Order: sequence, then structure tokens, then C-alpha cells
Amino acid sequence: MPIDVRRVTTRRDLRRFVALPGRIHAAHQGWVPPFYADDRRTFDPGGILLTGTATVSSHWPATARRSWDASRESSTIGTMLRGP
Repeated sequence: MPIDVRRVTTRRDLRRFVALPGRIHAAHQGWVPPFYADDRRTFDPGGILLTGTATVSSHWPATARRSWDASRESSTIGTMLRGP
């Protein structure tokens, strides 16, 4: 079973990227999920994947964000992020 590492380029990819910690910790009694909308904005700071147009982010330029997800048999098993 090979692991497929792909760059996050679509809204669907972004949703899978942001949802992984919730899937991992769902059974943990003390798990408090984040505000997923905030996470989507954090990991897509330019708004390109969410709105289709780039917006200005003074603290994290949209061109600096790179994120990938690792999947096996179409199930996300890990994520990676490179910031500025």
C-alpha cells in the first residue's frame, strides 16, 4: 500500500487537510475541536481556495503557503505545512 503525497490545491483538499486532527482525536475524551473556519483561513491565508481570488494577508503572504496531505487508499493519514 503506497502512500500518496499531494499538494493541497482544491477546496476539497483543504477540508481534508483541516479535518485530519479531528479524525485522529475523535475518541479522546478531552478533545476540543478548533473552529474549522478559522483553520481554513489560516491554512489558506490568501483565500484562493475558499473564494477563488487572492486577498492580502500582512502576516502570511498567500504565495508563501504550501501544504500537502499524505493519503493511503483515499484516506488522509498525515499533513505537512511549509510557511514563510
